[in-house]
Amino acid sequence: MPMIENNKKLVDEVAGWLRIYDDGSVDQIWMGPSEVEFLVTPYHPSSEEALERDGIVLQDRLITTNDLDVSLRFYMPTTIEKKTTEKLPIILHFQVGGFCISKATWFMYYQFYSHIAIACQAVVISVFTRLAPEYRLPSAIDDGYTALLLLRSLRYRRLILWEINWTSPECSSWEADPVEIWFMKSRLALEGNKKMTVGFGLP
Repeated sequence: MPMIENNKKLVDEVAGWLRIYDDGSVDQIWMGPSEVEFLVTPYHPSSEEALERDGIVLQDRLITTNDLDVSLRFYMPTTIEKKTTEKLPIILHFQVGGFCISKATWFMYYQFYSHIAIACQAVVISVFTRLAPEYRLPSAIDDGYTALLLLRSLRYRRLILWEINWTSPECSSWEADPVEIWFMKSRLALEGNKKMTVGFGLP
């Protein structure tokens, strides 16, 4: 018998992660073990806290383009001088979790990528992707693709990364699940973007 909650019938669920009801509403509140809940809790440290405790410059920024607004979270290492001529690589993180679950602000991502930025001397950028089922595909793919094009654009790199010498846009790496990477590489191929060299990996 279907579960009834607050006069709403549960239609489908991903245990611990996601519930969908017959009125179209979605519950994405963590329902798994409380011991690990802190990992999937949004984390918004102050700029001073991130700098003093973890040695990174952390910023959440909304970038407006002609076609789409995209929100990005930046992890930038402070162990390299801004005026250096060395260009840092970019690690672009799609946190889509099957396009319907995870968020760029989760503590586990902060913990991981703040360390990666320092260890790899790289600028790590997490893309805030719109999640299904509220936003059906290809919304999340559009967000990731827009972020890639922004980073390739000289004008937007200056806007996003303050100093152009901080990044090397010709060399980007992705972190995501295999299905998200497949969709993004397919989109790049379909759009004819052949001049962007990318690598990918699993966090």
